[in-house]
Amino acid sequence: MKKPLRILFAATMVLGLIGCNSSSSSTTVETTTTSTSIETKSTSAATEAVTEAAAETSAEKKKFSIGMAQAEIDSPFFAQLVQGVKDRCKYYGMDVDVQNGEKDPAKQIGHIQTFIAQKKDLIIVVCEQKDTLVAAVQECNKEGIPVITINRVLGDGADIVTFVGCDDYIGGQLQAQLVYQMLGEEGGNIIIAETTLGSSAQQQRHDGLIDYIAENNLPIKVVEWQGCDSDNAKVMTFVENCLTRFPEGELNAIVTHDSANAIAAAEACKAAGREELVNKIIGFDYPKSLQNAIKEGYVWGTVSQSPYLEGELGVDAAWAYLNGEAVNPEMYIELMGITPENTDQYPGDWDDLN
Repeated sequence: MKKPLRILFAATMVLGLIGCNSSSSSTTVETTTTSTSIETKSTSAATEAVTEAAAETSAEKKKFSIGMAQAEIDSPFFAQLVQGVKDRCKYYGMDVDVQNGEKDPAKQIGHIQTFIAQKKDLIIVVCEQKDTLVAAVQECNKEGIPVITINRVLGDGADIVTFVGCDDYIGGQLQAQLVYQMLGEEGGNIIIAETTLGSSAQQQRHDGLIDYIAENNLPIKVVEWQGCDSDNAKVMTFVENCLTRFPEGELNAIVTHDSANAIAAAEACKAAGREELVNKIIGFDYPKSLQNAIKEGYVWGTVSQSPYLEGELGVDAAWAYLNGEAVNPEMYIELMGITPENTDQYPGDWDDLN
């Protein structure tokens, strides 16, 4: 008998939003595939991130200046994250200088060094790669400039105030659950079009999926995977090559680390005449375009995270820290598995169509 899966929130955000009346709690991802459940990193002992005093107008406070070393801003996802940062800085009356790293860690290092020279009050970093920015953040540490990372984790060796984002390892586990729910007990062979090699998102989503399959003895085999930099053209080439290598019956599903890449994978399958793989695709992130693709039977499911919320909460953490408030060292937003059954209940996290 096919075992039903129940996918719930997979991580907990503990930083309070001003005016949002949000409360924090510890949650679990529950699944009936095994007798165990995936435990999130518990942050139930949440601190009050922003107090009434910290929310006073800048007339009585120093006007803070923040630098943001962004991995890239051209994708709709990161454009939303940057907008969340800008809007929240405006709310608090803080200046923010956003620099586009254009997927080049060397440019990000240069931006961080410039922010140090400008004596910014705090620097926000979205790492293109996990380890290449460690030395630059160590320079911030030496100069006494606090650093907050958003969305992507920094490697070991440097001090940061906090990381704000999703737990990508849990995200990978959720993708594995979605694949199993989609394919059923027979399982099958899958390929993965991954994001930038060496980024925390790529490493953790990959490991989360692989580990969950192994730990739960699922009948799913990853037969090929490749870093595609979240680039639609690279994803389509990767998928086309795999379709040539694995004829009909030897490939059962496709997983991607990006929302647009999921649609690109479906287009590659359709163009190659491999209709059996259209709607056998799991993505990551949940814009309006992917909600429509799921409704139309083009993509089967995805993992929802909100980049705008990550940007907002990163600035909330910055404001709290700069005003002397305690900030938790790790702050996770909620993740959710999206399938054809709940797309109406959960609209897309952002509108990438207008």
